[in-house]
Amino acid sequence: MPSVRSFFLTFLTLITCAYSPVISQQGISAFSCEFSRVTGVQSYVDSVGGRFYYDGQRAIFRIHDPVDQWLLIEKNIVTIYYPKSNRCFILESKNAVVLPLVTALIAATLPDYGLVALSFEIKDQEMNGDTLITFWSSSKFFSNLGQFKIAHVGERLVYSQYEDDNLHVKTKTTFDRYEKTAGIYFPTYMATELWLAEKFSFEKLSIRSMSVNQQLPSEVLFFQVPPNAIIEKKDW
Repeated sequence: MPSVRSFFLTFLTLITCAYSPVISQQGISAFSCEFSRVTGVQSYVDSVGGRFYYDGQRAIFRIHDPVDQWLLIEKNIVTIYYPKSNRCFILESKNAVVLPLVTALIAATLPDYGLVALSFEIKDQEMNGDTLITFWSSSKFFSNLGQFKIAHVGERLVYSQYEDDNLHVKTKTTFDRYEKTAGIYFPTYMATELWLAEKFSFEKLSIRSMSVNQQLPSEVLFFQVPPNAIIEKKDW
């Protein structure tokens, strides 16, 4: 049986590869929004805020709280730059890095949550009041994967849930406060709870001031780490 860590690394790589063409199919070549994110692991809670950009290739965070920071994700490279100290950390992963925010947002706008692109199929469905709940499973990539459950009220996704009893994994994300931008309804609030073995963690993400397919600021499009920055490279 694969370890929980190796399972998630492989699974997240598949998600990245599968959702990439979906983003293009939605016609989104540029995206930006203000964001605030609160995360917690056991009793530890952290928060971060700033503006997020997606330019068709890279995920770019211009973070202002709690520190002044640039964070760029492209393929398997994560670049973190601190302007005040002029220090930069370049992290290279063996696996493709999931594009934050844009992946979750795009998945939430799709009727199947992007599961078809991951070779999942509907196995059952039921109605609970005005909520349609569908159950999805896959055997193409992992014969021992657990099951996804997604719930819609009308055309809007209200939650997704993944559970695997063998790996003691359960995660649930709720989606709320939808707003229409460029003809697409996006959730502006997402809350995720994750039970991994005996550890519990959560994430609460709020976004606002969305912009779709608008020209991004030149400082974002042409951002480069200054040549005189102190750079440290690490494998991740």
